[in-house]
Amino acid sequence: MSGGEDLALWRADGSSMGRRWGPKALLMTRPLQSGERARFGDVVVYELGEGLIAHRVVGVGDVAGGAMYRTQGDAAWTPDGLEIPEVKLRGVVVAVVRGEKMRAFTRMESVLTGGWLRLKALIATRGSVRPG
Repeated sequence: MSGGEDLALWRADGSSMGRRWGPKALLMTRPLQSGERARFGDVVVYELGEGLIAHRVVGVGDVAGGAMYRTQGDAAWTPDGLEIPEVKLRGVVVAVVRGEKMRAFTRMESVLTGGWLRLKALIATRGSVRPG
């Protein structure tokens, strides 16, 4: 990260991300830069009604006003069923702080976990995954 980024901290509350961080963890986010999009596998914090949600990006689409995101909690078997407009994103999670330990997210981890969520969704909709 460069020194010019505005980092924010959000308190996690819930279990939709499974054991990824647990309740009471602090999520460190950075804002998307102008023209930047969240990518497949990134964990984002976004506005939903009066609250905030932190879920992983499992799909990105284009609309007239920018990007539209599909998300999924790591503990869920299927995507959320919502399309989140880019303007609702508060930031991309770059690290999680639990107690006195901080764990930074890596790009490879994000992609691998996103791929696992796609596989879980296939299993949930088909009952199993069998080769061609």
